[in-house]
Amino acid sequence: GRKIAMLPKRYFRASAYFYEAGDYARSNTLDAYEQARDLYAEVIRLYDPSWWHFSGSRVRRSYQHLSAWWLGVTLRVRSKAV
Repeated sequence: GRKIAMLPKRYFRASAYFYEAGDYARSNTLDAYEQARDLYAEVIRLYDPSWWHFSGSRVRRSYQHLSAWWLGVTLRVRSKAV
C-alpha cells in the first residue's frame, strides 16, 4: 500500500492496486476477498473519481447507485466461483 501510494500518476496507482487485488482474490480466503473488494473499489475511485461522490443529478445518481450495486453483485459471484 505505501509503495503504491508513492507512484506518480493515478493510472499507475490504479493499475498496481488492480493487480494486487487480483492476487488477493486468487488466495481463496474470506479475508483476502474482502481486501480484494476494497482494493477494487480503490481502483474504480482512481480511474473514475465521479464514482466516489454521487452526482447532484437524480438520473446520474440513480445510475451510479445501480452501477455500484451491480459491481458488488459481480464481485460476490466471482468470489464464489473461485
